[in-house]
Amino acid sequence: MTVAIRTFLQQNANREGDCLTIPDSSATQRVSASPATTGARTMAAWTQDLIYAGDPVHYHGSRATEGTLSWRQATAQAGQGERYDQILAFAYPDNSLSRWGAPRSTCQLLPKAKAWLAKKMPQWRRILQAETGYNEPDVFAVCRLVSGFPYTDRQQKRLFIRNFFTLQDRLDLTHEYLHLAFDGYPTGLDENYIETLTRQLLMD
Repeated sequence: MTVAIRTFLQQNANREGDCLTIPDSSATQRVSASPATTGARTMAAWTQDLIYAGDPVHYHGSRATEGTLSWRQATAQAGQGERYDQILAFAYPDNSLSRWGAPRSTCQLLPKAKAWLAKKMPQWRRILQAETGYNEPDVFAVCRLVSGFPYTDRQQKRLFIRNFFTLQDRLDLTHEYLHLAFDGYPTGLDENYIETLTRQLLMD
């Protein structure tokens, strides 16, 4: 939450001298802020200067949507042992960890590729649900690959492909999506299985 709030401030606050100001409704609320706990102060210091660069970020006590971090859900995820960067990636799949003074995302988004994949997923669901280990990801990002071969960043839930113009690009995207969809199951690491299933989905 510290990283999310810091990012929100960078994206929305006005600078007045050495301070950042942002309009809010607390002036009309008859409440006072609770002092920060030792744990909260420790985490704020540990993540000092970290932001989550990219699309606009929001946060909420209980509501969870793509682009909005839910405090309740984040607490539950932390209780299940997820790291803070995994929790942030779930809420903000199109953003990247960066520094306050250099807010640069490491993911150059390919929105047409993501839209194509999102359209295909319901069509493929009948076939894929019959495959052991399939777990359709709730969120993911499709990023442009700068160099090397297409790959999947499972922790950040990102698919890296070169471009989205040709049949080979669609094959690469589908292949990397399947690696993510079978993450945590042995077939997710079986290149022959993934490639065969990729061609079955695209060539049928």
